[in-house]
Amino acid sequence: MKRKIFYITILFVCMSSTVTFGIAPIGQPASNLRKGWLSGGIDFSHSEVDFITSNIDNMAYFTDGTLEDYKIDLLLGKAGYGIKNNWEVFAGLGFAKTDFGGKREEHEEWGDLSGIRHETFDGDGDLGHAFQIGTKATLYERALLKAGVMCQLTWLNMTGTLENTAYKDEIFISTGETELETDMMILQFAGGLSYQLSFGVSLYGGPLFQWIDGDITSSGQTGHFIGKSGSVDIEGDSSFGGWAGIKADIDIFTSLNLEYQMTGSSGTIGLSLTSKF
Repeated sequence: MKRKIFYITILFVCMSSTVTFGIAPIGQPASNLRKGWLSGGIDFSHSEVDFITSNIDNMAYFTDGTLEDYKIDLLLGKAGYGIKNNWEVFAGLGFAKTDFGGKREEHEEWGDLSGIRHETFDGDGDLGHAFQIGTKATLYERALLKAGVMCQLTWLNMTGTLENTAYKDEIFISTGETELETDMMILQFAGGLSYQLSFGVSLYGGPLFQWIDGDITSSGQTGHFIGKSGSVDIEGDSSFGGWAGIKADIDIFTSLNLEYQMTGSSGTIGLSLTSKF
């Protein structure tokens, strides 16, 4: 038991020190259910993602064509079913929340005069919805080693408020507030290995492909946002990366997973608690 706690602590410290925090926990790449078995559990993850923005319409915050450090917190209740001894399917339902903000500075000309315009943006998200479906399959299993593949599709719908404040030459000129709604689809493919370090403790990981597509829409509410609605398309800036994690058995039916995912434009720290029966 002390060894399990040690392994989990080391992995948590390593992941916490990483600069960038793709979206939902993956878990072991191989199936852990026999035919006819069921599983249930909870997933939690925190992600930070950089997006490419396009088709920008009346969305001042997105005029630079990129959106950096878009934070997503995800909580899913999940259930799985073993179709065969080496193949399972699963689904999840839960909540998602976003939080983002930033600053922008630009030089502006007014006839013979010029000045610097400063803007700050602060986005505060409400609790939104999340849904997930996926499957895992074991391709190879022998002694302490497993190899497998997985695929999962996660859909997020998040709402929130964006506040904007603008200054010219340190003089306040305007403020505004608008409601935002984000719809996002995340498709993940992963293949990898799982190796049992000791009884009840395994390390796992491998390459990851992640595709993200969605849009953000707004409705004007106050200040310079009044009477305006807008939209912007978003997609992931990078699709390829990897993930690694540790699985510790609490008992013969229940396990705890701690993992980290990373692509060139995103990263996720995730925690999963799963029981099978």
